[in-house]
Amino acid sequence: IRSVERLLEPLGKRFVFHFRRSRPTNRIDRPEWFFAHQLKMIREHWRFLVDDVAAAAAQVNQSGVSVTPPVVHFVGGLSAMCRDKVLADFKGLLDEGEPP
Repeated sequence: IRSVERLLEPLGKRFVFHFRRSRPTNRIDRPEWFFAHQLKMIREHWRFLVDDVAAAAAQVNQSGVSVTPPVVHFVGGLSAMCRDKVLADFKGLLDEGEPP
């Protein structure tokens, strides 16, 4: 859903800034920090996604065809950010012995 993708864009930039760059929050020994951040994003956006975005999507989808709820797309996007970070950290450890 395009609206969820638009919502994820600034959240992705924020995630990269804090957890993929040389920042005090980007610590390989503290993965709970970025997971907690993503959980916070889910909590903060849940009502909006379930009440407003899902309702708007239902109005657009008059065909009766089952569609994936917007909140599933949102959580999937946040999860992909975590996956990419974990994979990059593992690759950095394997290649250099240090996180990227």
